[in-house]
Amino acid sequence: MPIPTPSLLLPPGPITRALHVLPTGQLTLTKKETPAIPPLLISALKVRAEVFIIEQQCSAAQEIDADDAVSWHWVIHGLDQSGQEAPAATIRLIPAQAHADADDEKAVEGPNYGGSRMWDGKEPYVKIGRLATVKEFRGRGYGRVLVEAALGFAGGNPRGMVKDGGLGEWRGLVLAHAQKRLQKWYASMGWERDEGMDVWWEDGIEHVGMWRRVGVVEGGE
Repeated sequence: MPIPTPSLLLPPGPITRALHVLPTGQLTLTKKETPAIPPLLISALKVRAEVFIIEQQCSAAQEIDADDAVSWHWVIHGLDQSGQEAPAATIRLIPAQAHADADDEKAVEGPNYGGSRMWDGKEPYVKIGRLATVKEFRGRGYGRVLVEAALGFAGGNPRGMVKDGGLGEWRGLVLAHAQKRLQKWYASMGWERDEGMDVWWEDGIEHVGMWRRVGVVEGGE
């Protein structure tokens, strides 16, 4: 069965503050008057709620964070067992400035960035995250397609990856906070674990830092 083409949502902005995820995975609006929420964002959050909150018992309160507003999001819709189209998998790409000041870094106390053996502490890097596939759709290769879609987009738009000009030029460096059990899967796509960042816990799940450098299109936007 052909893999559906991922759909791209540009950074949705502060409207993400109007959304909240309940422990049951249900999405609610925190404000009665709010701009229209993009349907693709709703699809991405439904996937994340089902995988992270319901299946993996992660914190609902921390699922939507400041990075969502500034990130690019991709979603794959697939046909479920009843033949209906449904949100199946998602990923987000965080620009270089976001990892330095976003709320989610305050919630993550484990990564030993200072001990990194693959980052000099200065070079701008982008970050992929919230990669999730609904259990029913696993084994179809959706995760790999999403990772490559995000990295391909970044490599073709290098100037757009750094919002703060003071950080310098983005040269293709990408970080993933990968669940430890999936490090071999990431490695099969060319990612390398940074042993110096140690192993840390996020929402009761062991994570490791993994890096990959992608080709950058000269003159790209």
